[in-house]
Amino acid sequence: MNYKKHKTTYEVWNTIKQAHPELRVFSTYSAPENGEMKTSYGFSGDEYPIIEARTTWNVDYENECNRINEQHEYWICVAVYEDGE
Repeated sequence: MNYKKHKTTYEVWNTIKQAHPELRVFSTYSAPENGEMKTSYGFSGDEYPIIEARTTWNVDYENECNRINEQHEYWICVAVYEDGE
C-alpha cells in the first residue's frame, strides 16, 4: 500500500495531532546542516502515516543555532489502494 500527501494548514495538522495523543513518530528525517527537518506521525501498527510536517531554513554558517527564514509545511496522508488490496 502506498499513500499520497495533501497539503494542509497548521491548524488542521495541529488539531489532528492534539486530538490523537496516541499518534507516534512514523518516520523522521533531520539534516540541520542542510536546513531541513521532516517528521511524519501515524498510529502504531499502521502501514503509512496520517500527518507529516516539514521545516526548512537557511543555515547561518556563522551561528549554526540561528535559523534564518524558517518555513513550515504540513500534510495529511491518505492511503492509495492498488488492485488486489
